[in-house]
Amino acid sequence: MCLTYLAQSVPAQSLLFLDRAFVADHILQVLDATPKLIDLTSTFTCNGKKLVPDAVVFPPIDISTQVNTEYKLHENNWNDFGYQTKFSCGSSNFFKSVKIAYMGQPSSYHTSEELKPLYEDLLIDRPLPKKFYSYWKLGSWASEDAKQFGYTWHAMKHFNHIFCEAVRQDLWTFEIFQQKLLNKLDVSGPGADKGGVFTSSLFRGVSLFCIKEQFEAFVSDLFQFEVIDIKYLTLAHLQDSTNVESLKERSIRKQFVYEYLLHQQVKTLVPNVSPKISSHFWLPSVKPSQLALLSAPMYLDGYLKLMNVNLPNVLETYTASLLPKQIFD
Repeated sequence: MCLTYLAQSVPAQSLLFLDRAFVADHILQVLDATPKLIDLTSTFTCNGKKLVPDAVVFPPIDISTQVNTEYKLHENNWNDFGYQTKFSCGSSNFFKSVKIAYMGQPSSYHTSEELKPLYEDLLIDRPLPKKFYSYWKLGSWASEDAKQFGYTWHAMKHFNHIFCEAVRQDLWTFEIFQQKLLNKLDVSGPGADKGGVFTSSLFRGVSLFCIKEQFEAFVSDLFQFEVIDIKYLTLAHLQDSTNVESLKERSIRKQFVYEYLLHQQVKTLVPNVSPKISSHFWLPSVKPSQLALLSAPMYLDGYLKLMNVNLPNVLETYTASLLPKQIFD
């Protein structure tokens, strides 16, 4: 039941691994049909034995932020050497000045003219078509809380932020990103003779060196993983000092192994990053709250994060899942 809730709450491309034993077939079909951001096939094998964590999530986002947020765009008539790509963008949780462009965009033609036939009143209620790319300077995700991290990620996906598009195409190093995507878009840096909407407007005044710095910081901040295990134990049992040794033997040492194997796989796929991996124990419980997930005290000096899974709330999701339906965008 808890894993069904997880599978229906986390974006399918972010749920890299799931213990499939007790999850409905129609949910697994949707998960299997969705390309993952990182391939963890055959990751959890040690000494010839297959290990099965309950779930691995990447990037770890606050589930409540991945909702059907609508973004209202307002044209800004700023002119970049004839190109007009600038908007002010607002939603209940995201306010930015963004630039949006597309390949072949002519000068003196605002991007909004291409968007208006697709989105009434420039209300963006679904991701932009793939021909569009956006850019705005990102802050450090390491300093953002889980909610803000989630809101930013949601907006990046909706507007095809060019760094998000690199992730979708598995372009994890700047050299490959430049070769496969930036060169395709004629992104040449300021002062280049080529011009074009991407150099002259989307990245106006931004050097390739700055793009490289921003992209590498983005990738580094993005590489955060949560290894989740469901534990049918009470918080009191975990906090009882007489149980620590048996818990280490049966549960906690496995987390070290999961984290080690995940770390090795990520470093193999993306050698230039140092992944940040955290382990979470989900504890089924009954709490007087409308929330499905509630934080519990940190465990073992902060090594493990504990989460109370509020079963009455999760049960609603589980019951609804018994009928096959399309659960992901």
